[in-house]
Amino acid sequence: MLKPGDQLEIVGHNTLGAEVDEMFRASLVPAEGRIYARSLSMLYCIGAK
Repeated sequence: MLKPGDQLEIVGHNTLGAEVDEMFRASLVPAEGRIYARSLSMLYCIGAK
């Protein structure tokens, strides 16, 4: 998570619960109020149910 402002300030981070060696090589995709992230073996959806 980034704090809004002129200087980059990382204020936190979240995990997807993926395996440590899980590789993400695709861009994040926003669609219909959700964000999709694809790894080499899984597709994750981040957003409200």
